[in-house]
Amino acid sequence: MIFNPGLALWVVSAFTLLGGIANAVPQIKGVFALGTDVRLTLLEPQTGELSSWLRIGDRFAGYSLVEFDAKNDTLYLERDSERFQVDFGSNGIEDARVAMSGVIQIGLDREVDVNEATLLYGETVTFPVSPEVSLSIESKRRPDGNVGYNVWWETKDESEKTKRAHSSVVIQKPGYGFALKVGDLGFELKPKE
Repeated sequence: MIFNPGLALWVVSAFTLLGGIANAVPQIKGVFALGTDVRLTLLEPQTGELSSWLRIGDRFAGYSLVEFDAKNDTLYLERDSERFQVDFGSNGIEDARVAMSGVIQIGLDREVDVNEATLLYGETVTFPVSPEVSLSIESKRRPDGNVGYNVWWETKDESEKTKRAHSSVVIQKPGYGFALKVGDLGFELKPKE
């Protein structure tokens, strides 16, 4: 048998690469924090699978969500008694996102404080505001440097049928907040400090 150093290097590199992929930890895709209720969406890097909105204690792709440090945007996951730290900025989308905070109004007498809502440029993010109401926001960078927000509300009736309640487009300069109120649904969001 003849030893081929080039082939040996390729085989070792392939095993190293495959080992790294096999051990890839889910990445944070979005954060939605209403008061003390924190929800996260995660991306499984091997398959591209995106989770639903998860809470601490939930499981995704074999990992348990054990703790979220909102101040540092850091999630701690656990798998097979091993703990993993995932920072929001470590997934390469730091420049493609904007973290917002503010207030969402549902009805005339119900306001919900939003500690953090992550918007990703070029993607639609749907926030579960309540069991009956969700707020979807698609944000896009425009050629003129501004940001366009396509916003819509969805509501569920007693039979759990979902309907789009309202849709609007808001154009704003980057770094500025925006607000929208239609009937008894409204929100005001500004960049998180």
